[in-house]
Amino acid sequence: MSELFIDFLHSNDKTSLIVLTAGRFDEAIKSFRHLFHRVKAAGGIVRNLKGDCLFIKRHGLWDLPKGKLEKGESHEAGAIREVQEETGLQQLEITNQADTTLHIYTDMKGSFILKETFWYEMLHKGEETPVPQQEEDITEVRWFRMNEVDEACNNTYRSLREMLVAYFAS
Repeated sequence: MSELFIDFLHSNDKTSLIVLTAGRFDEAIKSFRHLFHRVKAAGGIVRNLKGDCLFIKRHGLWDLPKGKLEKGESHEAGAIREVQEETGLQQLEITNQADTTLHIYTDMKGSFILKETFWYEMLHKGEETPVPQQEEDITEVRWFRMNEVDEACNNTYRSLREMLVAYFAS
């Protein structure tokens, strides 16, 4: 299974991989997880009092503020800290838990990373203007009105797009 999956990850023309486990699901999952270094992260779907939604632009794509959890840090505390660091916003309150996403990427060494991101709905009650954290390659932070959110969703990562479409549909 490992070779099949690695071939799939390096392929540009395949969009899905189906693995038949013949009753050995637990064994297949264990084998799958050994291919990755696992990373836990947290972030926010931030709304302001007008109902606008906050996005950051990194590497030319719209994204939500998020980042890796520090050792011993709770998901909620990490989500607040990362949003504060990446946007400069301070008056944040978690209002609800949103979906958790998983995505795969490779690091500088070519190792596969499985990143699990815990998302939280947040409300920003302040008046400050968001500021991009340049040392994280964030070039822009912008509030999108609800009738503009499609612009951000159409220029983001696929895993994030799917989560956001489900979030905004509910």
